[in-house]
Amino acid sequence: SIEVCNTLNEYILYSFENTELLLENPNCYLNQDTLILEGVTPNQQSIKLATVELFSGIGAYTINYFYATGIQSNGEYFYHTCQYPTCSGLTLNVTEYAGPGGLIKGNYSGTVQKYTPQGTEDVAVSGSFRALLQ
Repeated sequence: SIEVCNTLNEYILYSFENTELLLENPNCYLNQDTLILEGVTPNQQSIKLATVELFSGIGAYTINYFYATGIQSNGEYFYHTCQYPTCSGLTLNVTEYAGPGGLIKGNYSGTVQKYTPQGTEDVAVSGSFRALLQ
């Protein structure tokens, strides 16, 4: 998948357990100094994340809102989420930043809640992104 990402201009890659999702052409924007990144696939798999600290460029940020939905590799539906303060273990690292209208690039990792018929349990997630900041 790394080779795929190098040929795509803009994407969000999302990995958990034995599943890897690629969402092309995501939206990335600032809302009152909060960085928001979101994407949807043609078959309605989606991801959205937002930072808690004031966004100021390259660096590490705590994600305070996160959700992802879709179909995992075993064919089962998944719903992952967390909201502040339960997202305290989810970090976004911005490694390249060209300002509004330019590229922003980085990765994220940590733990979110996975909803199951039995309730919720923690799931480790990670990914990377490259997007144009609107």
